[in-house]
Parts: sequence; C-alpha cells; structure tokens
Amino acid sequence: MNRLTSWLFLAVLSCTALTAAASSQKQFQASMLVTGSIIVAPDGTVRSFTLDQTSKLPSAVVDLMNKGVPSWRFAPTKRDGQPVAAAAKMNVRVIAQPQDNGNYVLRMSGAQFDQNTNAKGSLYANRIPPTYPASAIRDRVAGSVYLLVRVNKQGQAVDAFAEQVNLDAQPGGMPSESTMKRWRSLLANASLDAVRKWTFPTPGSNDHSMDGYWYARVPINFSIADSLERPTPEYGKWDIYVPGPVEQNPWDSQSRIADRDIDALPDGSISLADQGLHLVTPLGGS
Repeated sequence: MNRLTSWLFLAVLSCTALTAAASSQKQFQASMLVTGSIIVAPDGTVRSFTLDQTSKLPSAVVDLMNKGVPSWRFAPTKRDGQPVAAAAKMNVRVIAQPQDNGNYVLRMSGAQFDQNTNAKGSLYANRIPPTYPASAIRDRVAGSVYLLVRVNKQGQAVDAFAEQVNLDAQPGGMPSESTMKRWRSLLANASLDAVRKWTFPTPGSNDHSMDGYWYARVPINFSIADSLERPTPEYGKWDIYVPGPVEQNPWDSQSRIADRDIDALPDGSISLADQGLHLVTPLGGS
C-alpha cells in the first residue's frame, strides 16, 4: 500500500471534490476502475500484463499496479489435465481512503479476470434499462448496484440478488444511515425488477453451469442526468461515493461465486461469477 501525505495525494488526484468529501465524512471513498490484460504462466505466476491508457492514469496508480501485479499468483489453468498459460482481460478497482491522520491509503480493493469471450454486454438478447425511482430522482440519489444473477440454460434470469449498493456523494453531504439504507433499497429494487426480465447470452461451454444454472455479476449505474442514463465515467478519473455493505448471497456461501470482488466490473458488462482466473494471493502481494 502507498501512504501519501494529503498534499501529495491531492496533487496526484487533482480532485478538489475528494478533499471536501474526505474532510467532512470519513465514510466517503474515492475509487477508479483500471483495465488491462494479463497473461498467466502454467505455474500460476504472472508472465506479463499491460494497463490500458496509462497516460490517463495518475502516476501513483500506475506505480501501485506495477509493484503489485507481478507478485500475484493464480490457481493454475488446466486443459486436458495439464497446466497451460492463460490470458484474460482484467479490471482492478483502486481506492483512495482518507485516514484519521490526514493521509490517504491507496490500494487495490478488488479485481475481475474475464476469459469468456461469449458473455459480453453487447450480446444481451433483451436488456431493458431499469426505471429510475421517482423518489430517488426527487432526492437526487445516484449510485451503483452490483447484482448476482442466476441464469438458466435458456438465458433467462430466474433469480437475482443485490450484493452491494454504493451511493454517489452528494454536494451537501450525506443524510442519516436510515435514509441511505432506504435509498439503497430503492435502487436495488429497481435493478432487480429490471434484471429479472432480461435475457442473457449463454456461455460457450456447459462447464459454466452449476446444477443447470450459471451465475453472472452485473453492475447497474444510476445517475441524475437529462436522459436519466449515467454517462460513461471518464477513464482515469476518481468517483466519490459511500460504499454500501456487502450482503451474503442466499444461494451458495462456499463456492467461488461468494468471494469474487463485487465492484470490479465496468458498467454495461457481465461476468461469469464462478469462472475465470482465480487469484490465490492478496491483491497487494503475497
């Protein structure tokens, strides 16, 4: 982890909004999603990796990734029983969290590794956006909902669960915990109502199914705008929000669908929750 003094970190971020949020309430958190690709050797070590658009990333974030990623180790990928090299796209959530002493901690908080080329957001057979709750619009509530969806072999969403809801920071500060809980429920319920009507692309292999189902993680973003559709966040910029609690999924608390990093997905994407490269060391290194 990098511990940066307040003035140095703010110079790197160039984000005055972060200063205001951090100084008013420690519950605020700033993060960005860093994307790239990775190649893992047959023994599970990192052979190589690249970051997308490094010129748009703060230098402190690039340094963090360059120091941390080479020390990762993955469970070996096997083909016909033999370990093989594996390539994947990677999404890494980097957060900047204010500390009591006025400094900040910069660290990787979650990662997703996508080896599946068939389940892409653009291939949804039916994906009607959720309806923005009227009371949420009135209260200027925005945020991100992270869903775990159980899908049958026909691509139908048979069940869904909101694992986490993060609320975007509001200029005047955040309300009480009870109000934020109500806001999270509004966004979660709107997302669940929509996703249960979606038709998903089916994975390219039956190996992805578990008891006739497969599991997908889906991020849904809400933002107050003229179109009621959140614009794509500019790559390399910090989002400021209040992270919500991570809820335990009701289906399976033991398998890999329970422990993958929930918020490391870009908007409009889907990820097979029980598949992909499996990181066995901490994100910050072994």
